[in-house]
This record gives sequence, C-alpha cells and structure tokens, in this order.
Amino acid sequence: MIRCSFPRWRRFQASLLLNDESYEVCRSGTMRDAEAFDRALLEARAVQEERTIVGSGGAITLSVVRPAVSVGRSGGVLVIHRGGMVSGDRFGGIADQDVLRGVTEFGIVLVSPEYRLAPAHPAPAGVDDCSATLEWVAASLAELGIDPGRIVVSGVSGGGGLAAGAVLLSRDHDGPAVLAQLLVCLLLDDRTATVSARQYGALAERRVLWPTWNNRWAWDTVLGEGHVGGDDISAYAAPSRATDFSGLPPAYLDCGSAELFRDEVVDCASRLWGRAFTPSCTYGRAVFMHSTCWRRTLWWRSPRIRRGRTGSDAS
Repeated sequence: MIRCSFPRWRRFQASLLLNDESYEVCRSGTMRDAEAFDRALLEARAVQEERTIVGSGGAITLSVVRPAVSVGRSGGVLVIHRGGMVSGDRFGGIADQDVLRGVTEFGIVLVSPEYRLAPAHPAPAGVDDCSATLEWVAASLAELGIDPGRIVVSGVSGGGGLAAGAVLLSRDHDGPAVLAQLLVCLLLDDRTATVSARQYGALAERRVLWPTWNNRWAWDTVLGEGHVGGDDISAYAAPSRATDFSGLPPAYLDCGSAELFRDEVVDCASRLWGRAFTPSCTYGRAVFMHSTCWRRTLWWRSPRIRRGRTGSDAS
C-alpha cells in the first residue's frame, strides 16, 4: 500500500491519467503545502531563502536551504524536483523531512531551481534552467558556504533525467566539476519501449503511479510528437540517447525491480559500469514513504560530500 507523504499528492493520485484536459488538475495536486514545508524547516533547524538568477529563458527562482547555524564550508547538492518534467515545483525535492535532516546532520547546502515545465516550455527549457543553476552554484561557492569540488547533482523521476542531462551538458561544454550524481527512478528514455514498460505500465492492472500512458504523454510534451522514431533527439533532453558515457562523475542509480523505469535505468547503469549502482526502493516507496532504504538512498553520498571522496563503492 502506498502512503502519501503530502496530502495534496492524494489529488494527484485521483487523476493519474495525464492528458491535455487533466494536466492542470494533476499539476496543482503536486504543488507544495507552504505551512507543512515551513514546519518541516523549523523541525530540521534549517532555513530557506529565495534567489533569482537569469538563464537563457529569463529569470529562474531558486530555493537555497542550509543549516540555521553555520557549520563552515560543506558539500552542496543541486536538487532537481520530480514531476515527470510536467508538474511539481522546486519544493518537491527539498520538503521531505529526511532530506532536510541531512542539512542539519551534515551541514549540506541544498539548491533547488524552479525550472520551466512542459508542455508550456518544451525541451531544452528544463535542462537549460538546471544547467544554469549548476553554473550559478559553482560561481557562488564562497557565498553559499560550499567547498569547491563537493557539488552533487541529484534528481528523482523527471528531475533525475534533467539532472543526468545537466551533467552531460556540463561535461561537453567544460562546465562545473561535479563530484557525483544521485539519480533515482529517473526518466531517461523517451521511446518507452522496454520490457519493464510493458510489464509495469498498465494503470488498470497494476495501479501504478506512473503508467506508460503518462510516460508517453509527458515525453510528447517535452520533445514533440514523432520523437520516438527520430534520430536527432538531444541526449541532454533524453539521456538514454547519449552514445558517450565517458568522463562523467560517479553515479548512484536507484530503481525498483517492479516499475516502468527499470530497464532504461539498468541500461544506463550498464554503460556506466564500474561506478556506484544499487537497485533499491520501488518508485512509490521512494517518492511517498519515509523508509530506511530511502534515507540510505538520499544520504549515501554524505561521506563523499564531507570529505570529497569519489570512490565507486555504494553503501
């Protein structure tokens, strides 16, 4: 049984099939509960401030979360929120109590961008905003209290695919050095043609949270109809299209054995083999449940952030 961490996600669950008519209802159901977030910040002894930077598409609002009491320079995590690249907001990646606990326990600084969403803003809008945020973090290390060489890029679901795309973009254009990637249940492949997509994509039979229909609809809004057979799709928008996985930072990939994304994540892991890959929670548990497994997924990299270690082992 899936237990929602935030009440408004129940509205989202009630209208799971995405289309042009249901989209706004689903999107509004994933927005933050301001009072709940402020309460979580207080309990975690963390503070949040808004920043505005300028990207290729205009202003980008950021949330910066750090300990209420300064601990000196520490690691920084660029957190790219979930939502299939079509819904959610910047608080979706930082509102969880276990994420905020890492701020207090490890002194980590979180930066989460309000990136542009499809269908109003198709690719490359989302990945460009995430890339601009990464550039800003790297240029603001002293101000943010982040130690050089200790920037991690993380994302869940649609945010995971954007995180992977932003890291590819940074590698190819001599962008900021990234210590590691934390990518969970991520959207990588726009073609939705894997065995796991057929096995776990049927809403009526499996009651899955992200059925094949939604996956195809979301990718259509991001890349435009007809993208599946195209050979000119950018790997920054759909990272499974990448042919060169060399020169990337260590990656922790997390995916359940019983979810749509399984095979595309395993394929990505195979091309990154020798780096950290540990299959763990299912998509529903990772997004909605306060579990020990999810806490380990979130903070596996804390020693790396605190000490700057980049080994390929996974805990």
